[in-house]
Amino acid sequence: MPHISSYSSEKDELAAIISEMSKTFVQSTGKISRLELSIVNENGFNIVYSYDLKG
Repeated sequence: MPHISSYSSEKDELAAIISEMSKTFVQSTGKISRLELSIVNENGFNIVYSYDLKG
């Protein structure tokens, strides 16, 4: 399932991370049906908010 990730850090070099991610990015098309906010933890991630889009 396609997704978009946002990442923030005061110590990591974000330009280097973006450069590496850009090398494997594949553009796609589709319909967005749901938004979810999740927080990464040591076991994966927890979805803390979901919103179904109408359309």
